[in-house]
Amino acid sequence: MITANLELEQKSQGRVGTRVSASAGFYKWSTVFWMVLIAFAVRVSLLLLLRTYSFERADDYGVGEINNIAASIVKGLGFSSPFGSEYTGPTSWVAPVYPYIVALVFRCFGIMTHASIIFIFTVQSLFSALTVVPILGIADRTVGRRAGMWAAWTWILFPWFSKWAVTWLWEVSLSALLFSLLFWYALYLPEALNRNFKPGMELFRNSIGFGALWGFALLVNPSLATLLPVSLAWCCYELHLRKKESLNSLRKSPERCHSEARRVPRNPSSISNPERFLTPFGMTTKEIFLQTLKPALTSLLVCVIVISPWLLRNRTVFGHWVFLRSNFGVEFALGNYHASFGRGWGGKHPSGNLKEYTDYKQMGEVAYVQSKQKLAMQFVRDSPVEFLTLSAKRVLYFWDGSAMAYHVALPWYWVPSSYAVISFLLLPAILLAHRRKIHAWQMFFGALLLYPLPYYLTYSQTRYRHVIEPIILLLIAYAAVEAFSKLTSFIRPADASATLSTATKIQPS
Repeated sequence: MITANLELEQKSQGRVGTRVSASAGFYKWSTVFWMVLIAFAVRVSLLLLLRTYSFERADDYGVGEINNIAASIVKGLGFSSPFGSEYTGPTSWVAPVYPYIVALVFRCFGIMTHASIIFIFTVQSLFSALTVVPILGIADRTVGRRAGMWAAWTWILFPWFSKWAVTWLWEVSLSALLFSLLFWYALYLPEALNRNFKPGMELFRNSIGFGALWGFALLVNPSLATLLPVSLAWCCYELHLRKKESLNSLRKSPERCHSEARRVPRNPSSISNPERFLTPFGMTTKEIFLQTLKPALTSLLVCVIVISPWLLRNRTVFGHWVFLRSNFGVEFALGNYHASFGRGWGGKHPSGNLKEYTDYKQMGEVAYVQSKQKLAMQFVRDSPVEFLTLSAKRVLYFWDGSAMAYHVALPWYWVPSSYAVISFLLLPAILLAHRRKIHAWQMFFGALLLYPLPYYLTYSQTRYRHVIEPIILLLIAYAAVEAFSKLTSFIRPADASATLSTATKIQPS
């Protein structure tokens, strides 16, 4: 069972939160398995019934740099040529993991055949279906069982959340899964550190696992890096807060706290009041700080080790240090120039403009990207007000779904109008989460605040938000559950009053 015994309305020095312990189970693994299976069946059914794999469909069919690079790998040309079949030299336009996954499929089923597209979309459907698991796991530690079930079933059945898995040959579904797993892992780390404040193998393994998962995620989608400082900062904050609360308990009743510290169980979360066991008595403040810092540094080191082969490869083939992706300068220039709408016009992109493609081929990737970034930075220096205006517009564009108007019209069965509705419902959900101080509300807020920042600076497409839609759903589901509970609390007293009044009327005189 996924361990969860949600303590609602937990109060400790004015904090109200929901936290998980391990005394009971919320979800049976069989329940989770069937939910994942149903989600997978829904997506595969959409894939086959709507024939979204067909090249003739104009249903926002997403292919591009990833499949071009994958084809180059299969042809023996290496990780190269992101904009067509012609060899244009090595590239770092996209992160490496997904093109290699697609290349493996192309090698088995052929390059861009119906069989290969169906297989890739099926795998993406599996990624999307597996996202149900971290949704439930995050709910266990934050918003509660009911909200988790509401969010999970919405993810399973609502067509909008299936769309990207079966229409875009891209890492969108895998990125959403990894983002949710990282969020879930970050929630778990303070509990693991709390149980193992002194160095031990379990703590070491947890830190290594977190760092390795982060490294893999960055090699899939570097945009996920915005969650890294948020998750590590929240973990440190949570440990500091627990230490502070337990120190306050020690000051108030030192004899009782020392007595209870001697009989602390192996799993403090199974106690009715785990907050009292959170400080490792006998350690100095400096030692506590260092023990808190070591896991974060370990995770960062492992993350760097995981991504370092790709960084060294880029240094070797380009002669310059290039981070995980090389294309930020071009993306920045696409959304920032005089008279721009701030939406990233594809007519200036090498994949859709012959002149730009020729410049890219002749100059080489690094020089081409640097030239575009230089132009964009010059625009920012010359017209800072216009740049800020465009950035403000892009904040709205990211959340209102208006970018859909600049692509092929989406069919009704994906319910594209839900995009703006979800964004509208998110604001009161965030405010409620902050007001009720749900567990880790700071990490929810930080992720929603920082993840879109690169798109505020460059341009936005509707698929970009899909990565954070699992936590958006959880917050909205929490608000819905709270609203429903409030409504029933008003209805039940009214019903009770009506029953009492009727009983009084029919009493014999």
